[in-house]
Amino acid sequence: MNPIADMPSSTDVIYPLHPLKVKDSKRPNIIFIFIDSWNKRTLTPETMPNVYRVATES
Repeated sequence: MNPIADMPSSTDVIYPLHPLKVKDSKRPNIIFIFIDSWNKRTLTPETMPNVYRVATES
């Protein structure tokens, strides 16, 4: 057994470290998308289909 081979590489994301504890909440689900230096004219169904769908359905 090679312990070094079992270690994650620096690009691996290990999340969550522990099981998440979730409480039932009546708060609305809110998504914040922060993009630096973004031109809103690029929000089209062709260039950003998933974000466009969320923007038009919300």
